[in-house]
Amino acid sequence: FKKAMDDDLNTADGITAVFELVTRINNKLKEGVTKDFAEKALALLQELCDVLGLLQDKESGAKDEELESLLKERQEARDRKDFKRSDEIRDLLKAKGITLKDTPQGLQIIRD
Repeated sequence: FKKAMDDDLNTADGITAVFELVTRINNKLKEGVTKDFAEKALALLQELCDVLGLLQDKESGAKDEELESLLKERQEARDRKDFKRSDEIRDLLKAKGITLKDTPQGLQIIRD
């Protein structure tokens, strides 16, 4: 896949590579695979499709704007030391399948 993308963004070859990956994943699924393999295969497929703009949720733009707005509001609340509001926003996002983890390297966003 990387070779196809390095060739002047050869989209046709990139899409071909995605289809070949899907075929290989399907063949492996028929044989039986571990949960770890399935999760990694799905993550790789999603990453490649994102690069090509395939399989995107039409509502993702609005969801991303909402997420950015909530993250900004949460950071502002943390800056004001309004941890109650910060926690409320974190819990709201958790209910939407988004986990926030504050790490020494910065905020980590995990989509469940």
